[in-house]
Amino acid sequence: MNTTPPILENLIKTYKTDFGIFHIYPDYVVGQFYEGTALEIDQIFELSTIAEVHYENKDYAYISYRVNSYALDPTLYSHIKELENLKGIAIVTKRENDRHNFKIEQYFYAKNMEIFYNLSEAIDWVYTIID
Repeated sequence: MNTTPPILENLIKTYKTDFGIFHIYPDYVVGQFYEGTALEIDQIFELSTIAEVHYENKDYAYISYRVNSYALDPTLYSHIKELENLKGIAIVTKRENDRHNFKIEQYFYAKNMEIFYNLSEAIDWVYTIID
């Protein structure tokens, strides 16, 4: 898996924050957190603000492109699942540890969430869950 997600044709905008890079597409976000990031509620709020700009009154999905190691408190999903038009989260990874953690994350998110080996599979899945 590449260390950065490929830029696809229909890219709307890229955001580079102090904790990751996020590519906005018409129906989904592809995000990659930087190595060693300890994800906190402030970053969740920053990402939800970005999503509101691009997806107000529109369903979308988030694709987590996981090549770096970072810390995610699964209880943060209680805030994430409150985003009504976020219809699902896809995780793209080949790392076995991420696949184990997925089960825990899925429990806390309790909405549409799937794990994939590559980005194209994740994008295909997005179109099965959004209107």
